[in-house]
Amino acid sequence: MRGRDQLLTRGSREMGTGVDERAWWKAEGLKSPQDRLQRENAKLKMELEGLRYDRLHLAQYHQLLEEKKDEVFDERRINLLKAQVMQLERQVVLLSEGLSSQMYRCLEVENAVETLTDRLRRVVSSKRLQAIAPVLLSVARRAVSCHTAGELAETPGLPQAQSALSGTGDDSDGIQLRPGPLMLHKPPPPPQRSMLSVDTPAAEVSVARAQLTQLIEMCTDVRQKLLRNNK
Repeated sequence: MRGRDQLLTRGSREMGTGVDERAWWKAEGLKSPQDRLQRENAKLKMELEGLRYDRLHLAQYHQLLEEKKDEVFDERRINLLKAQVMQLERQVVLLSEGLSSQMYRCLEVENAVETLTDRLRRVVSSKRLQAIAPVLLSVARRAVSCHTAGELAETPGLPQAQSALSGTGDDSDGIQLRPGPLMLHKPPPPPQRSMLSVDTPAAEVSVARAQLTQLIEMCTDVRQKLLRNNK
């Protein structure tokens, strides 16, 4: 605009001195003022295209910045998922260890039950203890199945078995059946001497009595182990 004003001012001065207007425009390389306006218009259009190009570049740069933010957010999500996967793997390891420990405990209980069963079979094989065999088997079943002590104390025939083992009729041997932890009821009075044969040696009866006491204690231990495992 300043160049145009200068040209107009210069042209007016020269025209004022008697110079022809057409000759002046021709000397300046322009046929008319419209040509100069067209030239300026073309120049402005070029500048406008440049601004549009710059604006497009700015929009693309802004889009790249936004995509970078999205990538950072995705990376955070990936890291969070990795941490969750690691935590789940640790939980799997802990659960596997707990399962292995539980299986080991089950094997211990099975071994204890097998040992107890073998001892019960040896006791049952004795002809002089056929009367208490069902009672011993019932005690073993109830101990392994984790019944309560009250139910175990209510086992049918348990007081009679205790009486049969303690009823030797002779207190001189000094051996009495010690009530175990599972015996909640008061033992009945000793029965008559006729329940055991007169020919039964006192030593064999004492051994059988001690074996029964040990079996009851083993049943109690097995029951306590099973209760702890179930907890």
